[in-house]
Amino acid sequence: MTIDLGSAIIGVIIVIIATLPFVMMSRSKTKKEKKLHQKLVDLALQKSSKINNYQALQHLAIGLDTDNHYVFFCDTQDEVSIENAVDLSKIKQVNLIKDKENKKDSQKIKRVGLKFIPQNKDYKTEFFEFFNDDKNPQVFGEIQMAEKWVNILQKHINKA
Repeated sequence: MTIDLGSAIIGVIIVIIATLPFVMMSRSKTKKEKKLHQKLVDLALQKSSKINNYQALQHLAIGLDTDNHYVFFCDTQDEVSIENAVDLSKIKQVNLIKDKENKKDSQKIKRVGLKFIPQNKDYKTEFFEFFNDDKNPQVFGEIQMAEKWVNILQKHINKA
């Protein structure tokens, strides 16, 4: 059984057309993550810091400078980019906040974030918002990201 040249070319073209969207989405995701990482690096430079550990997801990124005890956060979901830095040496605790709305038979998560509780009252409480149902009702791993980072940051605070 032999395949003629025309059938082979058509087969190759169909495979290329079928895989092209996946390749383009992957490249776009990598490009977004690089931009977010660069935003974190630029934010860290403003505090004479460097990012030792970071994670980027969709529209947000979080990074940690273990030497200077800073955490950096960037959210680019809205037209205005939210960038924030918290000095962990002035923080006594990090809490995972999950605001939920009770429905008849279930609970709907409305907002997820990290709340930074300062050691003294002179330093303001900070909040990094990972997910907000009003901005985007679809969850893409923001909850897992917040759960991971509350543990990383609390361990770092306890060590310092």
